[in-house]
Amino acid sequence: MLLVAMGLALGLLLSSAAADPSEADQDFAAFRTATMDSPEKAWTEMSETELAQWMETQNLKLRLLGLKLIEKHPNDPRRWEVVDSFTPDSPRFIIDWRNVTNALADEAAAEAWKRKVTELKDAMTKASDVRSEIRNREAVSAAWKPFQEAMEKQARGAAVDLSALRKGLQEFSEKFPSSQANLSMVATYSALVESIEPSRLATECEFLSKSSNTHVSNFGKRKLAFLEKIKKPIEMRFTALDGRTVDLSKLRGKVVLLDFWATWCGPCVQELPTLEKIYKAYHDKGLEVIGISLEMAGLDPSDAPELSASKLGKARKQLAGFISRRAMPWPQYFDGKGWDNDIAQDYALSGIPALFLLDKDGRVATTTAHGTALEKEVERLLQP
Repeated sequence: MLLVAMGLALGLLLSSAAADPSEADQDFAAFRTATMDSPEKAWTEMSETELAQWMETQNLKLRLLGLKLIEKHPNDPRRWEVVDSFTPDSPRFIIDWRNVTNALADEAAAEAWKRKVTELKDAMTKASDVRSEIRNREAVSAAWKPFQEAMEKQARGAAVDLSALRKGLQEFSEKFPSSQANLSMVATYSALVESIEPSRLATECEFLSKSSNTHVSNFGKRKLAFLEKIKKPIEMRFTALDGRTVDLSKLRGKVVLLDFWATWCGPCVQELPTLEKIYKAYHDKGLEVIGISLEMAGLDPSDAPELSASKLGKARKQLAGFISRRAMPWPQYFDGKGWDNDIAQDYALSGIPALFLLDKDGRVATTTAHGTALEKEVERLLQP
């Protein structure tokens, strides 16, 4: 979405500002400040409709500000930072919010915006004053597109060409051997292989582990280590957010569902009603659910201990509030490290939500089941 792109694209927007700012410096600074706006309520306290409406309003505002800035400063190289942040699908130009998922949009305005973004992006590819950082981001965007399309194809049951994705990932890694941008590609590729041709997963992880890009090779090595790890019953022990002790070795004989998720992850939150339904139906029959929350406390290695404690406390409180409002009964692991979550690192996640269903012996039975397929697997594993 536009907001996410803004945050990524405008990090260097003010790097050329002089000590005595010009009018252009001030305008770009004001635009960057606008990209940092946040709602009055915490994200986790907003309803789906409230969040969607706030983001639409914000995206509309940034679109207008960005277009005015480009028009006002047509020769300033920083205008390409703004163009780079534009996406054709945001804002959505909603005119009726009665159904958030299928809200009614002004189709003419949306199409006009898509044409405008295409026009600006085309101009940027031909411009001589575009920073190398933007050029690289455009290369990332082009390389990522086939992976995004592959996910969409899989979602609607269409065939996915894994060999083409493999080639694209390899070519990008060779061209940008130090880039972390292809981590989203390798994670998507791994998830698609695991879902479409699981028998190939070990072979593909071996291929990834030999990549010239160290980030990709490290992912492949972690995934290979995980595949070895799950040949044995899973071991895990921690003190949950609410003080409960979780020890998988004490749950042998039960079916256990590990849910790697986060409150900031839309698909994770959308999956919760299904998990709550399954838990309610099968908990008394021997199902346990354990949450591994990838909440982000915004920790930084340079933070003083007091600041780290404050950040962790705030993130912990927000997570606890979310859990309380939903009346989620199962224990949750929390360390505030986001994707660097200590447990998640051992599981070489390709993305979240990630569901690991363990059989009564503590072995991983499936990592790809969701929705009704997940419920059927739970029912099967609970059979005597």
